[in-house]
Amino acid sequence: MAKILAQVTGSDGHAPQYQPDSRWTTFNFKEIYLGQEGLNKYVPNVGDWVQDIASYQKYVVTAIDPLTLIPTMVIVDEQGLGDNSDLLVGTTADTYRVYLDTSVTPHILAVDTRFKVGGSMSQYAKMFRGSETVDPTKQISFLYDTAGNYLTDQIPLELAALNSHDNTSIKVVGVAHTREKMKDGERVMVVVYNDQGHVVSKRAMLVENTSFIRNIAAGTKYVSHVSLESPFLSASNASVLEYPINVPLQAFNMFGIVHYSDGSKNTLPIDGTKFRIYGLERFVSTVVGQEIKLALSYVLDPTEVAYGAVAGDGKYVTAPYSLISTVQNGAYTVKLYAYPVWSDTEHRYSLRWFLMDLNRDILFDVTPYVYFNNNSDVFDPVGYNKIQNLSVRVNLKDVSAGLKSYIHTQTIAIVLKAPGTENTTRWQIGFEPTQMPFYGNDLFAKVSMINQNLWTVNVKNGLAHQTQWLNELYYQTKPLMDKKKEVTPPVPTHFVFVYGNSRTEYPIADWDKNLTVNGALDITGTLQIEFVKKTTTSTLRLAIAGLAIKEM
Repeated sequence: MAKILAQVTGSDGHAPQYQPDSRWTTFNFKEIYLGQEGLNKYVPNVGDWVQDIASYQKYVVTAIDPLTLIPTMVIVDEQGLGDNSDLLVGTTADTYRVYLDTSVTPHILAVDTRFKVGGSMSQYAKMFRGSETVDPTKQISFLYDTAGNYLTDQIPLELAALNSHDNTSIKVVGVAHTREKMKDGERVMVVVYNDQGHVVSKRAMLVENTSFIRNIAAGTKYVSHVSLESPFLSASNASVLEYPINVPLQAFNMFGIVHYSDGSKNTLPIDGTKFRIYGLERFVSTVVGQEIKLALSYVLDPTEVAYGAVAGDGKYVTAPYSLISTVQNGAYTVKLYAYPVWSDTEHRYSLRWFLMDLNRDILFDVTPYVYFNNNSDVFDPVGYNKIQNLSVRVNLKDVSAGLKSYIHTQTIAIVLKAPGTENTTRWQIGFEPTQMPFYGNDLFAKVSMINQNLWTVNVKNGLAHQTQWLNELYYQTKPLMDKKKEVTPPVPTHFVFVYGNSRTEYPIADWDKNLTVNGALDITGTLQIEFVKKTTTSTLRLAIAGLAIKEM
């Protein structure tokens, strides 16, 4: 009888196959749907058997979650030998014990080591008081370090010791802490989860008070967390790297540190072997104030156990970091802006490039002086709905005779969405490697012609408040800022329409008004808006935004 698709969808977008009226059968463990991938996966029925071919472990399905269709499976062959002589009798709490030692504080909990969990996807366990339902408010299992500091409520699983064969996937619940005192015979529910947080196994057990259980400190030395060692770590925030612009990444000089539950640690190079850092693949430190997200990843040894490992096989420990580009003494601190411009005659886009600096005193149109680097995507002027990762350079001496010979390199991402003749989002820009969302979604300069050289322009874009407007049109362009001195970019006091060789300035209070400009506008073109801040002594040039022009 053919299988039918279940009414749930896996993480890969495919639905597992489910036939609740099918005959009793035995499944391969790898075929079972566990809340992750759905392609070529099956939902068993209560009573079906599941065999883990790799570990020889056998399970019986005791329940199917009516919402998620994730099965609850109980081991029926304790030793995994494929021999029914060791079949466990019954599935009640009378079979297994949770051992409680209240002679120390925090108290120690140890799950009966006969309770084994199969499958590499099994990640951690939690214990709850009572056995009828899993009540999060009644969780009793936690982990503390040797100083009594809370670590996690996820109790890592450990590989079980088997005499019959080498074990790679059969696990037992590690020793945990608790603050609860319980009487002999009280019921506890032990719940096992995978790395996605889905339940893969549940077992009701009885409490037994005893002091003759192994101390948690006598067990496996756990990896508590990992960290970075670098001369560029911020003095005020240990999760932030402050990296000077134009310094090669080879000078990063980073090391990874593995921290263990007993207070010991191990320092290793970040060379892609044990430690790897993600997020630097396309990073070029040339724009001051640019921030990207990083992830430090450590590969566990086969004998290591960690709090909160992230892979389905529990082999990785990660830590989040951020990197911020900072000012380097004597270096130019400039930034390139790029905006697509539609050509009605060629029916394609070209890019217009602008250059600004952290001194906030210049704005150059540098389009003729920008060159693509060898590792860059080739700009496709009609390549729609794909991210074009561009790497470009400009020699400042070519821009102005007053500047020294200095090659500025920068990356930028551009997505062309539609030709300039369409009244929908035409393009989007990613000014930073991790920027999300991109700048430009559903943003326009709406225009209406009064006569050939007189136009009404509105750039409100349906936004209700000036704060929203500045966030969408100004802050999303990622203005230059010195994060050692500034928390946010300066707030502009004025904005300037830049079209052709003309400039028209307005106070920021006019952001939502119909404005009149003199000059010829192209209804398929791009209007530039320069944001400035005026003081009693100077005018600071902060950022430049591009808006696709659209007829009202």
